[in-house]
Amino acid sequence: MLDITEGGDYVLNPAGIDSANPHVKDALIEGEKIYKVFNSDKGQFVFTDKRLLTVETYGFWGKKYRIFILKYGDFSKMGMETTTIPGKLQKNGVLFAMFMNGKKARMKLMGKHDLNEFVMMVAKYK
Repeated sequence: MLDITEGGDYVLNPAGIDSANPHVKDALIEGEKIYKVFNSDKGQFVFTDKRLLTVETYGFWGKKYRIFILKYGDFSKMGMETTTIPGKLQKNGVLFAMFMNGKKARMKLMGKHDLNEFVMMVAKYK
C-alpha cells in the first residue's frame, strides 16, 4: 500500500485534475474538491482541500487498486524546502510531512507550485 506515514522519498510529477483516478473521485466526501494531482512511480497523489489520497494500481492487468486516505489533521508537522522567495511559484520544491510515529515523507514536487499554499492548506486542519 502506498502509505506515506511509513516515510520515504517521492518524486511527484504534476498531472491535471481530470487525470485523478476514478476511484478517488468516488472516495471524495460531500463538498470536497481536488486541489492538485501528481503521478509518481509508486502511484498517484491527490491533494484535496481536506485530505491527501494516494492510489496504487497493481495486478497483472492493473485492475486492482489500493487507496490510502490521510486527513491533514493526521500530520504532526509540515514543512517545505525551496530556493525561492515566499509568495512566488517555487520550482521543484520539497514538502516534508512528519507523522506521530516519527517517520517523515519527503515529496519533491516537480514543476512550479506555491508551496506556501500547500502548507497553509494543511495548517487549517491542525
